[in-house]
Amino acid sequence: MRVDPRDVPKKGENVWVKIRNGEQHVFSSATSDRLSDAVTTDKSASV
Repeated sequence: MRVDPRDVPKKGENVWVKIRNGEQHVFSSATSDRLSDAVTTDKSASV
């Protein structure tokens, strides 16, 4: 996450983040295999 250093969030303030389409990396917790290639990105889905 990148933040403008001149306008950083205040302590306790809510910060909303969104993963850019195509830049997510998903891994299996059981096998540690990368699952990102199997995940399809739906532009209408919200993260």
